[in-house]
Amino acid sequence: METTTTTQNTEHGSAVTAVAQQATGASVFTNIKLIGGIAVALVVLIGGYVWYDAMQEAKNDEANVALGRVREAFVNGDFDKALTGEGLPRIDGATPPGLQEIADTYGSTPAGKTASLMVGSVLVNRGKTAEARQYFEAATSSTSTEVRSAALAGLAACAEHDGNFAEAAAKYEEAAQVSDNTGLEDRHWLHAGLTYERAGNKEKAVAAYTIVIKKYGQSDAASQANLGLARLGTAID
Repeated sequence: METTTTTQNTEHGSAVTAVAQQATGASVFTNIKLIGGIAVALVVLIGGYVWYDAMQEAKNDEANVALGRVREAFVNGDFDKALTGEGLPRIDGATPPGLQEIADTYGSTPAGKTASLMVGSVLVNRGKTAEARQYFEAATSSTSTEVRSAALAGLAACAEHDGNFAEAAAKYEEAAQVSDNTGLEDRHWLHAGLTYERAGNKEKAVAAYTIVIKKYGQSDAASQANLGLARLGTAID
């Protein structure tokens, strides 16, 4: 990132210098050389981005293949096997990478961020919230709405586990806002209401419960939200 920033600053500085020289009567030839330098630099820079994108695609493909090998173990709840790869069919005599290795190695790729979400979900369920947070944070930069909203909910779960209910509620609310049209938003709004209630913030708890009831009235979450309003001595008009 530092190298890219330096390159961008150099290019910007050269362009500004060229304009300044032209304004003060410097030779056209000097300006052409400067602008030509910028063009060459841009070609190099763009070529670098193309190469980087191609590399990222290749890495994402590798990560997807690795994910495919551990997905069944994860879905079946065999989390030790999924995390480490130990016990999975061997590849060329070697243990295939588990979720943790996939997340650590390919974390910058979409598949790597999915792996981070999966690792975080295992760790938070084991009470390892400090470790889980790192993986959930990595997953929040995913381009997938589903992964991003689930990662935010994961961070909320970490905060809730640690007794930080106000922080948890805010994260659940953020997850609900991100997860529009994923089918998960009613659950996130419900958990926002529950944790706002536990944090002693009646106003925000009522607001979250009301959203669940009004927008997702036929859901199981709506039934629980009605119970939450009853606990708070509130009814919807």
